[in-house]
Amino acid sequence: MGKTAREAFGVVRSNGVEYCNPLSDERYLVKFYDLPPKEDLGAYLKLLESFERRFFYTADHGTEALRHRGDIDHYVDTCRRALEKADETHLGQASSRLSIALLERGINKAREHITLRMTGTPDSHPALEKLHKEVGADLMEAVEHFPHVRRKRGHPDIDDVLNEMKGEPYNIFIGTLPNSDYIHMFHRNRFHKAAGAMKCMDDVMSTILPVAKSHPQFVSSGIPELLADFNKYAKIRVQIERADPDFKPIDDKLTDLRNKLLSFELPREKPPAHLPADHSAAKFPASMSVGLIQEAVDMIYDMSIIRGERKTSARMLKEKVSEIQQVMGRSAAM
Repeated sequence: MGKTAREAFGVVRSNGVEYCNPLSDERYLVKFYDLPPKEDLGAYLKLLESFERRFFYTADHGTEALRHRGDIDHYVDTCRRALEKADETHLGQASSRLSIALLERGINKAREHITLRMTGTPDSHPALEKLHKEVGADLMEAVEHFPHVRRKRGHPDIDDVLNEMKGEPYNIFIGTLPNSDYIHMFHRNRFHKAAGAMKCMDDVMSTILPVAKSHPQFVSSGIPELLADFNKYAKIRVQIERADPDFKPIDDKLTDLRNKLLSFELPREKPPAHLPADHSAAKFPASMSVGLIQEAVDMIYDMSIIRGERKTSARMLKEKVSEIQQVMGRSAAM
């Protein structure tokens, strides 16, 4: 557990920049950042805030918990009472809300603990001991209810994205304490997840690029090239820290490409003469492909934000593409 990321992965230098190789695959080198010095507690507060952004972006009801940051104790009590009263139909949703509320309160208390230490409060102070216990209690109870937490818009966590995240705030907090090396485990995981996300992005792209190249309308609109650029910038964004001077221009470029791809519409074309203008067979293959392309774009963009892979979703996309290709192949043979 105590091995540093630098020791675990080794570091190579290219054009003056350090990279590590968590997957032992030269295609997925990840830009290397050392941990801040342990005495730089402000930097560790930023790590907690980074977790907050990623987790509450991706969890259903996440923004609701953030809105209650100022009255988080009351919100936790409200969620707890709602769970106690919930019938079987609403049990999962109530449990999810309580889990997220407890997670936010635990993060707030961890933030308070770190901030007090930054002001010079000694580690043995009773206020710090009390906060330490409360952080652990809230984050551990949040984990008990965590199986009910869903991704944004209610999607099940089929890719284990949220489950992979749930231990991060505690590992960051514990890692700031004297004589603890949990932060190294957190640090190693960040690089490993980034590399895994980059590989998964390439897997999604290998599935969807042939679809984009198979329709003349897509090719003439430059969709294959836009997809390739989009994937390139997503793989850069997933590995660089928000404080990196390259982050904003990369993030802006990625967002611009995403918006172009998600707003793409097929040029209107006349259907074969023997079919009415609104007949679905006249537009099925290309319009179905637009949906698949945009699903791939959304998936890759999501991975760049959560800094993690989505293997199950990538496999399901591949299965969808294969099924449609088989259907169209049979149709062409008839």
